Amino acid sequence: MNYSLILLTTLTAPQITNSLLLGGLLGATGQGIRAVMGVRKYREEAAAGVSVKDFSQGRLLSSIAIGFIAGVLATIPLLDDFTKEPQWTEKMVLALIAAGYAGVDFIEGFLKNNLPPTKTDETTSKNSASTGSDASLTISADQTVAG
Repeated sequence: MNYSLILLTTLTAPQITNSLLLGGLLGATGQGIRAVMGVRKYREEAAAGVSVKDFSQGRLLSSIAIGFIAGVLATIPLLDDFTKEPQWTEKMVLALIAAGYAGVDFIEGFLKNNLPPTKTDETTSKNSASTGSDASLTISADQTVAG
């Protein structure tokens, strides 16, 4: 047997960080696209007089942060055991944007099923049960969404 020394070139910390940051930003972009469509739907429903939930800036920011995390998680397998940087092709970029878009549902569902409910969640579910709807607050068409 030939036991020759095999030297693997590993990525430096800045190369790994840059790749993960780019993946995270692409994931956040995917979630941002999803959020823009959600806000548009929210405004259309409010303009039509449909009862809608109160807009939450905190939830918007947390969903974009979760999109960032989904992008980072989707980038890790692309680093080939940290020996080579990913090839940032158009398909790769679109795949990471899609990971942020779709990955948020997966991560939010996982967290919702595996973490205990907060007092806000319990209050909202009690309000929904007593009113028979999912909306805790309604807005009219002349109100705008701040943000």
